[in-house]
Amino acid sequence: MTTITSINPSTGETLQEVPTVDKSTVEKVLKKAHETFATWKKTSLDERVRLVKKLRAVVVDDAEAIARLISQEQGKSESECLAAEVISVLDTLKYLEKRGKKELKARKVNYAQLLLGHKKGEIRYEPYGVISVISPWNFPFCIPFISVIEAVFSGNTVVLKPSPFTILAGQKAQELFDRAGFPEGVVQTVVCEDSVAPIMTDNPYTRKIIFTGSVATGKKIMQAASKRLIPVVLELGGKDPAIVTKNANLKRAASGIVWGSFMNSGQVCASLERVYVEKSVYEPFVELLKEEWKHVQIPPMIHHQQKEIVVAHLKEAKEKGAKVLCGGDAHDDPKKAYVEPTILEGCNHNMSIMNEETFGPVCCLMPIDSLQEAIELSNDSEYGLNASLWSDNAQEQEEFFEQMESGSATVNDCLYPFGEPSVPWGGRKASGVGRTHSHFGLMEMVQPKYISRDKSSKRNFWWYPYDEQFHESLLFALKGLYHQNYFVKIKYTIKMVLKPRVYRSMNFMGVLRGMKNWF
Repeated sequence: MTTITSINPSTGETLQEVPTVDKSTVEKVLKKAHETFATWKKTSLDERVRLVKKLRAVVVDDAEAIARLISQEQGKSESECLAAEVISVLDTLKYLEKRGKKELKARKVNYAQLLLGHKKGEIRYEPYGVISVISPWNFPFCIPFISVIEAVFSGNTVVLKPSPFTILAGQKAQELFDRAGFPEGVVQTVVCEDSVAPIMTDNPYTRKIIFTGSVATGKKIMQAASKRLIPVVLELGGKDPAIVTKNANLKRAASGIVWGSFMNSGQVCASLERVYVEKSVYEPFVELLKEEWKHVQIPPMIHHQQKEIVVAHLKEAKEKGAKVLCGGDAHDDPKKAYVEPTILEGCNHNMSIMNEETFGPVCCLMPIDSLQEAIELSNDSEYGLNASLWSDNAQEQEEFFEQMESGSATVNDCLYPFGEPSVPWGGRKASGVGRTHSHFGLMEMVQPKYISRDKSSKRNFWWYPYDEQFHESLLFALKGLYHQNYFVKIKYTIKMVLKPRVYRSMNFMGVLRGMKNWF
């Protein structure tokens, strides 16, 4: 039996050896999820709300232990684990308790066509079936947990594959669902090598895939899903810009940007990796940035492979003229992957560090002449996850909102949108496909089905035969329903109704109900 070693990145010590499963076992898990779906999808929304409440209670009771485990396995401080991971999960659970039932409740159709007013219709939201969730290591608890709970609350069953670097956090999430009383098979977690993972996309039981990770892997998953026309939600990272104008509160901007650049050692898809500063305030802003930098803690990176990407980007940037203002050291420790939080100036778009996702503790500065120039530079990227503007000027804010090519755009703050369950999370371009969180995230978990009932005993006038009277009735209906002059509408509606073919097929109560959409 093979195992995956969970390592504490702060000390290099082994936390646990976790046995892996093979392809055949993953197939059995998927089959069980499929079989469980048959009963789970019939569970009432009230029962799902009850389970979510119980799950919230379990997470609250275990909050400190959860934060401690994440910190040991991923490297963030326990305080950051509580704020960024545990509380984000609790907010999502609370959101589903309060709003989830309303979001997924069937809604009646208000027919736009006058002659369909006699029909009764509704739109129901039906789950897909088995959803495979493949999660990353940078937020190993909240990212998979939120996707899993949104999926199962919507009536799906889930098979979760945690990152090989953060197996224990994934298993902890599974334990919490089990303790809350979710039926066996609704949520299952598999620990397997990445080479085995493709079975989760290839298997006929998988009906949708939710993946968070690199662009390269996301493309492979999308390609694999296309073979069976399986829909996907992909969150693939970013190269998020921050823009500081002369109208900014510079002290707040410096404080927020230092946090947005270095939180979780910069291992955040929405980290502020590019900072464009208006030239007239560049020097005072840099001085404030240096002061804020002194407060930064130095947690480890997750592993040496990620450290080497950061080191390579820094090396190339310096060779092309960038200057280190703060930090810049990479500790040469075979057991720990430390890179000192680094502020660079003299950066430009000829450097990889301004184009490729660094995913490390680096803040790159570039002076600009105007907001318009900064927006153009911000959009000059294959990524489009989030962006932030630091300015108190209303006109600048509106220009920023209108022109930014990103999934989210924030003013005088950054990073937080992922933690707010009532707003959609996701990006444009290479940053991904689809959304999680909020109404839009729940809609990713279901398929809308239109349901129609017609109790009329009369034939519809648009059925065969297509004779001359039918053609004339259509022309009258066209002018009566769609002409912009109300007198013309009334005239031709009367003509249409008086046609025997139409008259004999009409349901007058239905027409009265449809009249509200007539004008």
